[in-house]
Amino acid sequence: MCKIFVIDDEEIQLKLIKEILYEIFPNMDNKLIFVNNIDDANKFLDENNKTNIELAIVDYILKDKDNFTVTANKLIDKIKEKSNNKAVVLLITGYVDDPNIVGELMKVNADDIIKKPFTIAELVLRIKINLKRKNFSSFQNELLKLSRDFITQLKII
Repeated sequence: MCKIFVIDDEEIQLKLIKEILYEIFPNMDNKLIFVNNIDDANKFLDENNKTNIELAIVDYILKDKDNFTVTANKLIDKIKEKSNNKAVVLLITGYVDDPNIVGELMKVNADDIIKKPFTIAELVLRIKINLKRKNFSSFQNELLKLSRDFITQLKII
């Protein structure tokens, strides 16, 4: 059952997020889903009627398989609709400087907006803060185990 769903069409960004999530949640290999285009994201959500997504990290501006640029608004709605957990933590990433886009993201109830480029430390802290805020018990142990060494390595403390 999927717990964390990540979509980003920038391969380097997707790889970075993947490495961070495997570091934070080492025992959740089978609960992490990564896709790099909106078509594959929609396909996954269509094929998995109830996904139980608790954390979604979604790039706001995405490419489809034909390399057309689209926004993730409809995908965000579908993630919420398909998730058993209606309180899904939704983190939006992107090169977002336009106040109108920020307003749009607030309308879709994004929990947080992480402006690209972001640091590893920022991503880790925002994941941790937002999951804690929603009080997801399935992540509490992993968050508590987030090693002091890893945090120190990121110069968070």
